[in-house]
Amino acid sequence: MEDLSQRIVGILTDYGTADTYVGELKAALLSRNPDLVLVDITHMVSPFNVLEGAFLLYLSYRHFPEDSIFLAIVDPGVGTARRGVALRTSRYWFVAPDNGVAYPAAAEDGIRIAYTIDQARFKTYGGSTFHGRDIFAPVAAMISMNNFEALVEIESESLVKLELPQPRVTRNAAEATVLHIDRFGNVVLNISRKSYGELIDELMGRRVQLRLGRRKFAARLVEAYGDEMRGSVVALWGGTGFLEISVVEGSFAERSKARVGDRVLVKWL
Repeated sequence: MEDLSQRIVGILTDYGTADTYVGELKAALLSRNPDLVLVDITHMVSPFNVLEGAFLLYLSYRHFPEDSIFLAIVDPGVGTARRGVALRTSRYWFVAPDNGVAYPAAAEDGIRIAYTIDQARFKTYGGSTFHGRDIFAPVAAMISMNNFEALVEIESESLVKLELPQPRVTRNAAEATVLHIDRFGNVVLNISRKSYGELIDELMGRRVQLRLGRRKFAARLVEAYGDEMRGSVVALWGGTGFLEISVVEGSFAERSKARVGDRVLVKWL
């Protein structure tokens, strides 16, 4: 059998970096399989924000080599009766709480088999609030060594299905949702380049009016930040392939007070 012990594990959490949580999670992985290659996708998901975590995992998973394992921990229901799941897709494994955080990515890749985790097999240390370290990390490490003893097959239809919100797009306007705000204050909307298809070239350079609640902002769709003066509001297709609203050398999030989940009306002028 092929030796897959050196598999890559991509880790996404809302743990932040100020505490020991990330280090303990990685220690739990490496204690089970010291040959793992650990890749930090991000630990800066907004606390408890399952939608944002799902979106960031959806953006990033496709860039990983085949047979990578994803450990996605955004788990406001930790310690409750919510299940833990492991999902075998066409090319990857996903290990996560069954709250939808892994669902958009796993569903796009194609879920072949879904499992629940027999959590009774694992010892928790100091309470029931750190399943990332005590349950999910050990399961990911076990999968890397082809050990599936803690997994019980379930119907994939029973999974919690979190669907990323879809924009309402017309030729001259769109109703969008804020899915992420990056550390530069760029506000990422759920409008992808694919949403506009052949119209994408026609839109470039056009003025755009943005409305967040009662607040309105004027911008222009540009190729790069340097196409406008410092302090200008711009819209551009970011490296994610989604529409981002930015301030040149500034923060649109601070200027607009936007938050993940906010509705945004985009009007092309």
